[in-house]
Amino acid sequence: MRTLVLLIPIVRYFSLSIRSRYQIGIRHLLPILPLMYLLCVMQFARMRRLAWLAPLILLTFIETATMHPDYLAFFNVVSGGPRRGERLLLDSNLDWGQDMGRLAKWLKSNEANGRPYTIRCSFVNEQLLHALGLNPAALTASPQSGLFAISKNVRHRFQVAERDESPDGQPIPGEDYSWLSRYPVVKRIGYSIDVYDLDAKDLQSK
Repeated sequence: MRTLVLLIPIVRYFSLSIRSRYQIGIRHLLPILPLMYLLCVMQFARMRRLAWLAPLILLTFIETATMHPDYLAFFNVVSGGPRRGERLLLDSNLDWGQDMGRLAKWLKSNEANGRPYTIRCSFVNEQLLHALGLNPAALTASPQSGLFAISKNVRHRFQVAERDESPDGQPIPGEDYSWLSRYPVVKRIGYSIDVYDLDAKDLQSK
């Protein structure tokens, strides 16, 4: 009976979330996560497998600790980890502009070597670039040479800012950047931004 009390709202809420036209990922399921955790613990207790909980908790702690400070882009090992998270979820599940500070620091470092750069990232405007000490023109410059920083959302044509312009509430596909596959990634900023070198073609992709 106690299992059903937990299971019925979980299944009901999950089915409603799946059918929603607004797909914003894990945030849909946050209200039922405590119920899911409680249900799992109850099953472990019923099977008298409480000894399994300690190593599972330890593994969870280690997996979470290794993500510091990139908790927003967390994907567990079973799903493929954060490097492959973009295959499953985009939008603010992966990219909320959280790596722009790191990008600015890297572009001003010796590693970037003062090269010209272009930026196409979600949740970024000229005021933010100015505050970070970056060139605001990088948002409008044509990506033809130098370094090109692009966020996962933009790379996969997921234009968050344009969602409200669509009559069905779905994001409008953005510009196609599939041509970037011809160029090497020279720096990964967190898990949300890749920097490509437009002056050097990737020999392996020819």
